[in-house]
Amino acid sequence: MSTPAKLGGFAAILAVVLAVSFGIGRAVGPVGGTADTSHHTSTKDRRTAEVDDYTVTLRGDLTVARASELTFEVQRDGRPVTDLVPYIDSDGRLVIVGTGEPTFIPVHAERSRGNPAEVGPDLVFHTTVPSAGTYRLQLDFQHDGATHHAEFVLRSTTDATPNPTNPTDHGTHGG
Repeated sequence: MSTPAKLGGFAAILAVVLAVSFGIGRAVGPVGGTADTSHHTSTKDRRTAEVDDYTVTLRGDLTVARASELTFEVQRDGRPVTDLVPYIDSDGRLVIVGTGEPTFIPVHAERSRGNPAEVGPDLVFHTTVPSAGTYRLQLDFQHDGATHHAEFVLRSTTDATPNPTNPTDHGTHGG
């Protein structure tokens, strides 16, 4: 077997192992195939997630081919959570999966500013999406010895198009 063939086989095995390890096997689909997005039919934005005793709210928009800032505020029983525990060597992890074309974007939260012992209630991520469409966002964060998974749905926008489901978005203004 040639060296490129061996490397290709190794890469395929590594992709499957990583997908299973991070719980994303459904999203990436079979090796060499396209993503199975049949179970992601919602095209409406979902900016709030209830998970365990937590409420997580998403602020920000995905703008096609431009840097986007997404902020997730974590609350428990109506109070901001300020003692989140780092997860996979960052304050949180976000996986963005395209529902139209096969897109998989892993993103780690920016390190907290100020007191490093206080993480939260906001987890901030910077990312870029390649095309217009609907994306499923999976946020992982740790608190009180457990990992929590919150899911959101967000439609990408173009630079000048306000997102009607985000009341703080007024589009891009020249200036």
